[in-house]
Amino acid sequence: HIDHGKTTLTRALTGVDTDRLKEEKARGISIELGYAYAPLPGGARLGVIDVPGHEKFIRTMASGVTGIDLALLVVAADDGIMPQTREHLAILELLGVRRACVALTKIDRADAVRWTADGKQAAVMLRAVDNKDRWIATIDLGAAKLKPMHRLTDEAWVNYDNTDFGWLPDNRTLWYLSEESGYSHLYTMDANGQARALTKGKWEAGDVQWNYEGTTAYMLCNRKNPGTYEVCAVNAKDGATSEVTGLEGVERFALSPDNRKLLVHYSSSYVPTQLATVSVNGGAVARLTDTRTAEYKQREWIQPEYVAVPSSDGGDPVWSKLYRPAKMEAGKRYPIVMFVHGAGYLQNTTKRFPTYFREQMFHNLLVERGYIVLDMDYRASKGYGRDWRTAIYRQMGHPELTDYKDGVNWLVQNLQGDPQNVGIYGGSYGGFMTFMALMRAPEMFKSGAALRPVTDWTSYNHEYTANILNTPDLDPQAYKISSPIEYAENLRGNLLIGHGMVDDNVFYQDSVRMAQRLIELRKDNWELASYPLERHAYTQPESWFDQYRRIFKLFERTLKQ
Repeated sequence: HIDHGKTTLTRALTGVDTDRLKEEKARGISIELGYAYAPLPGGARLGVIDVPGHEKFIRTMASGVTGIDLALLVVAADDGIMPQTREHLAILELLGVRRACVALTKIDRADAVRWTADGKQAAVMLRAVDNKDRWIATIDLGAAKLKPMHRLTDEAWVNYDNTDFGWLPDNRTLWYLSEESGYSHLYTMDANGQARALTKGKWEAGDVQWNYEGTTAYMLCNRKNPGTYEVCAVNAKDGATSEVTGLEGVERFALSPDNRKLLVHYSSSYVPTQLATVSVNGGAVARLTDTRTAEYKQREWIQPEYVAVPSSDGGDPVWSKLYRPAKMEAGKRYPIVMFVHGAGYLQNTTKRFPTYFREQMFHNLLVERGYIVLDMDYRASKGYGRDWRTAIYRQMGHPELTDYKDGVNWLVQNLQGDPQNVGIYGGSYGGFMTFMALMRAPEMFKSGAALRPVTDWTSYNHEYTANILNTPDLDPQAYKISSPIEYAENLRGNLLIGHGMVDDNVFYQDSVRMAQRLIELRKDNWELASYPLERHAYTQPESWFDQYRRIFKLFERTLKQ
């Protein structure tokens, strides 16, 4: 790929600058083929052909690799595998080049490189192209060789989160996070490759920071329940773990230079992120900020109840936030609204200030108008371990829909929910799930608002989708059963589609395609609201207002009958 350092590496190996043209030097890219030679032991000579990496010069590249004996694939550590990397590999395969090696460049710029404090050792993290394997390897700087130290394999995909690693101050011991137990936990490994788990259990360890001596690791932890986050201290000798804070909604933290205090960012359901300090030994918290206005503090918000909805598939419950009237009217059946958070891999059922704070305010309005609302951390959500995350592998929209159906049934059985009047809404992944609910369970879900939704996963971001569904050429069935457009004929309820026309994440074409399909199927009771100025994350207050007014009117019109 362009700017991965092929020419610089060639110069280092041969002493020859293969960029000869004035334009090449001015632009800092290779345009024509470059040639260099270097003597080899025994009197032989190595001939190097430096080919362009830019996609516009692919024909020049192809002409340069004809008849070569060995390919040296250059990959920049700070960029990783790029589209042109894949294209160049495909060309090598077509031309029958069977011998190749990889040069990893720019490792000093990559987050996946860790040096010991004395500068004598380095470790790198490497991933397979299909993201089903991850390696941590040390570098033998003298021999210029990698020594694999740890391999993490997942039949679905290796998590891109909670993957940090580094060296302890002794300059010999590696530490790393791994999901190998089923949850993200902290491990150390000595110079002989002997690994030791410092933490364990059905909770997640993340954002690790060590003290100067390497005797204590501080980390985010959710040991009490999946949605309660504190800073934990872990003894490096015996793994003894304890909570340092008692704030319930810690978001991140920093260890002070003298290692005596923690600066903590924390929040709660209706309190945005604030600052506090606490001793590393625990104790009283010094709260430093309160950015809320007097008017905001005076408002009485509906506090969410944190509930564990039993799963009909067995196993762990689905943690959720419930919004309901303080006093339920005896004998009354309440219309139900189910909210679906976006991203898939995101956690919204926590004690923190929610990412979806606008939606939380909307839920207050809905409760005031007679609804009960359930916001679920369905399977695929963050914070619940590997199996929860990968439950959607090759079947997006299926386990999650089971979770939402369980949520509806739980509300009906326990909280006077009305099974005849159930609505659902959400944006991005939540919009996708709204489609799946209305089109795969039309007997349960009467109305829904699908906002900036994915309708066909073959059209979405490769780096995201290929982890979960592989690629369309290798696994077309997974894409077919996971794409809402394949179920459009089942729509019976009331549907609102909302989408920004310049969305740079889920393209507007997704909603246009679904609209055209519904027209072809002669479906009724649906509408498409388009927002000409909006990308994936809306910025105009008028757009937010219009969107939620439409959702509110949809539910008022269809769920109170």
